[in-house]
Amino acid sequence: HMGELTDLAGFPVSLNENTDRYTIDLGSLYPGEKIQIRTYKEFVGVKVLGATETSFGNSVGIIGDFHTGNTYARDGSTVMHDFTELGNEWQVLPSDGHFFHEISKPQFP
Repeated sequence: HMGELTDLAGFPVSLNENTDRYTIDLGSLYPGEKIQIRTYKEFVGVKVLGATETSFGNSVGIIGDFHTGNTYARDGSTVMHDFTELGNEWQVLPSDGHFFHEISKPQFP
């Protein structure tokens, strides 16, 4: 059994059980900013609310470039315009190691 998730990296986490939505409140360091994580079946959605250059200006990865809005492949330079291709590009690979407690479907490929 896993314990209750109350904070992540020192930021408070709340769960809305009606919507299966976790909210990470970044307000103690970045006023008005939050990250919402939601699941639906095997899909995970992440929404960044109130992002500023201070907190996300140097972000890298699937979230894309804060300044241009471009989304990039894992190589960090190939711009991807198709979100299905982007999702496939960032799918967890066996070479990425073990991220979760249990291995479940879907799995690459």
